[in-house]
Amino acid sequence: MKTRKNAQRRSLSAVMAITAILALVVTLASCKDPDDGGTTIVSEETVGYAAGASTAARQQTNFSYSHGLLSTDIKPLSYYINDPASVTIKDGKLSINLGTPRTEHLTFSANSTPNDAKVFTGFSEFVTADGKYRLFCMKDANTYAFLVYADRDLNVNNINLKQGWNYVISSSSGSTSTMTATATTTLPSGFKWTVAESDYSYSSSGGTLTITGLPSGSTYGVIVFNSGTDVSDFATAMTDSDSMQAVGTFASGNSFTLYNLNGITTGDTWTASGNFPVVLFNNSSSTEYRYATVPFTNGSATVTYSAFTAVTITP
Repeated sequence: MKTRKNAQRRSLSAVMAITAILALVVTLASCKDPDDGGTTIVSEETVGYAAGASTAARQQTNFSYSHGLLSTDIKPLSYYINDPASVTIKDGKLSINLGTPRTEHLTFSANSTPNDAKVFTGFSEFVTADGKYRLFCMKDANTYAFLVYADRDLNVNNINLKQGWNYVISSSSGSTSTMTATATTTLPSGFKWTVAESDYSYSSSGGTLTITGLPSGSTYGVIVFNSGTDVSDFATAMTDSDSMQAVGTFASGNSFTLYNLNGITTGDTWTASGNFPVVLFNNSSSTEYRYATVPFTNGSATVTYSAFTAVTITP
């Protein structure tokens, strides 16, 4: 089975770098200041093509779509952000112009200063309407750039985001690394927006957590930890990336698709069995999270919202 490991690693990295959940090496580069026409991310820059890219891939002109982080549901960018929402290629030149994120997609960022700041965890890549071709920014096989939006200047574990759109550069090596950050006006040299075929698919079985009674009106995320991990202390649990088994964001109704965070299968749906601690985030609140121990079978489980214990986060 083909799996979307590399693309999924980029998506996971984008989520975790901003929420300060996983320890990756990242730097930040602010995009051009927004005006009434949105933010110009890229202006007529020569695009690159992956080795072996087909003629059809080279003929694609509209990448104004995204599947979102940890999702296979392709939507126009206007679903996530206000106009303009344009990612186009003309005569081999790329232009990206983005408006502000829609309110429902702005979420609180854990451990941020100020603690009421909100971010949109953005885009790890753009895709065509049919999902067959993708556009992403990379320097090498381990170094990628993501687009992230902050509603104000903020700091997350010594990572400084500027108000507006930011480039987040993620460079990973092995299972452990440190996190550092700087803010500049342009991307470091060596990065290239690249077009490639989307030659992957997701597993459709397992990896589903259903929480009955989950309150509506908010967006939620869940993290599954190794059996026996103490998740009652926020600071300890959120910095222990080695104890994290799986992550799920943007629930479909009250169900989360869980993606593996352990080992070389990062990005596959999670299918473990046993009793695992689960942390539930309400992205509309920066002061509280909930946790429960949940019995899973082949990565799937159903649990009531009332089974989760609420914990107040101390800034």
